[in-house]
Amino acid sequence: MARMPKKKIKILIVEDEAIVAEHLAVILVSNGYKISGRATSGRKAIQIAKRNRPDLMLVDVRIEGDLNGIETAIVIQGHFVEPIPIVFLTAFPAKQFPVLAALDPYIYLNKPIQDEELISAVAAALAKKA
Repeated sequence: MARMPKKKIKILIVEDEAIVAEHLAVILVSNGYKISGRATSGRKAIQIAKRNRPDLMLVDVRIEGDLNGIETAIVIQGHFVEPIPIVFLTAFPAKQFPVLAALDPYIYLNKPIQDEELISAVAAALAKKA
């Protein structure tokens, strides 16, 4: 089992598949993280992030609405001086999204995601910020 974080790290989940979002939340909470919000669309994610700045975001690249996950992350990052670490989730290869290079720090995971893989990616993304 992963080491528990020292403080409650707040994580925003941006995922339009309810079952996937719930699974991610269960894994994170059971590993000592706090869910600061869940959003199925970019607009909702932006509202949540502005209201309650997350320490990290899990963002599906393809979400419902007029903004995809990458665009959503770019908009959210623009609201804060310090970048928020991002773990992008998708079933598609990273090379399809060259714009990801503009977002730092970020980590990219392919679905389906294993529990330990998720926790390791969250820890790595937080370490990149430090």
